[in-house]
Amino acid sequence: MKRITINYEIDNHSDVIPINYFIDCISDTTHWRHRKKEYIIKGGLIGCYIFYDENKNIIYIGKSSNCIRQRMNSHITAEPSQYLRKYEEEHLLMKRKHYKYFSYIIVDKQMVDFVERGLINKFQPIFNIEFNKTNK
Repeated sequence: MKRITINYEIDNHSDVIPINYFIDCISDTTHWRHRKKEYIIKGGLIGCYIFYDENKNIIYIGKSSNCIRQRMNSHITAEPSQYLRKYEEEHLLMKRKHYKYFSYIIVDKQMVDFVERGLINKFQPIFNIEFNKTNK
């Protein structure tokens, strides 16, 4: 089987931002206007988001093909779905305890899957279980 390499340059990586900043903005939307412009996560952004631990080690990489802010909110503050299996709910709640910082990358919709997979393969985050199983 022929192996194909895709080169994709990312030059719009956000700063590493404290997770409390995101939680404050979600809980009080009036503060969005007063935040630094570069920290505002606008609705409808497509791309990858990265969660870090207290030492700024990458621990989870995810993607959103319609709204990064909404997808991150589901990881950080939303109640677990009633449809999750018990171990999935416990895993989600356990991960939240470790999220201390985040960043995001805006990516073209057709490339978001490739960029996410490439970042996961490069950084091997501990909470990307579905990829860690196949890589071992």
